[in-house]
Amino acid sequence: MQGDVCLPDKSQVAREILAYLGKHPGAQDTVDGILQNWLVDRRDKYTPTIVQEVVKDLVLEGTILEDRIPGSPGVYRLNLAKRNRMNKSSKRVEEKG
Repeated sequence: MQGDVCLPDKSQVAREILAYLGKHPGAQDTVDGILQNWLVDRRDKYTPTIVQEVVKDLVLEGTILEDRIPGSPGVYRLNLAKRNRMNKSSKRVEEKG
């Protein structure tokens, strides 16, 4: 139907954010910056609300960290400590296999 909006799958948005961070582990940005800079090819399909929800979920699970300065929007970045733990765990699994 014309005019219907297909809402993106939040897991797809999360995968795209994490893929970007995998290539750019030092990246950090606001939700608007994530939408404009990290999700360049999808920014017309994703709303700031969806991106905010996904970022919130990633913060709650500890995958990304939020830095806040009073009066400013949050800035989000990869939790390098968690990434390093995940990398070490996957290497141990590969060595056992």
